[in-house]
Amino acid sequence: MTGGPAPSLATNLCGITLRNPVLAASGTFGYGVEFQKLVDLNALGGLVVKGLSREPIEGNPAPRVYETEAGMINSIGLQNIGVRAFAEEKLPALARFSTPVFANVFGYQVDDYVEVARVLEDHAGLAGYELNVSCPNTRDGGIFFSSDPSLLGEVVAAVNNRVPVFVDGGFRRGTDIFKALALGAKAVGIGRPMLWGLGAFGQPGVERVVEILQGELRMCMGNCGTRTVADITSAYVEIPNWKS
Repeated sequence: MTGGPAPSLATNLCGITLRNPVLAASGTFGYGVEFQKLVDLNALGGLVVKGLSREPIEGNPAPRVYETEAGMINSIGLQNIGVRAFAEEKLPALARFSTPVFANVFGYQVDDYVEVARVLEDHAGLAGYELNVSCPNTRDGGIFFSSDPSLLGEVVAAVNNRVPVFVDGGFRRGTDIFKALALGAKAVGIGRPMLWGLGAFGQPGVERVVEILQGELRMCMGNCGTRTVADITSAYVEIPNWKS
């Protein structure tokens, strides 16, 4: 081996500079500050905090985790301290680090997302929002926000203001990704399909899931006549009126 500078892993996510493409995922890393004695937070590319709600949520009673032959089942119940406590107690501590911080936001109706975003916008230190849209919309019969283009577009538009908005939860196909981008999301998170690929075939399984999603997205873009992601707009999504 020859000496020389280490290769740069820096990348760009929707205009946000990351020192590397490794982000601590929401729900796996608490609020970040809990791990500062175990991990150099400044070595991460980014940090997505645990989901934040309008009011504190205690979560489900124990037992929350059950081991099975194929892995485990968990039922945490979206426990969190609430957006106001996060902004007052956790966000100032995270500001000591140079790693971009993203707030994961969830709610059960559009107003919940709006209120969480409103509280966060009164405080500096966030690079963007990740909207958990796999939650049921209790105002309109319990359908997931990610399953209804009208609801997805409404919640993205409602909080799409000062910082980039990403969406996560319930996206399984390349066409789902296309719709989310068309409705205003800057990026789309893919979770469970990656885990399914990993559980079935390890790293090759994850790579195959990425190939499938990329292929489906390219096909959808081709069918719509969009050459780049920047060409994807809401004009390509027909929003049905489920209530009529």
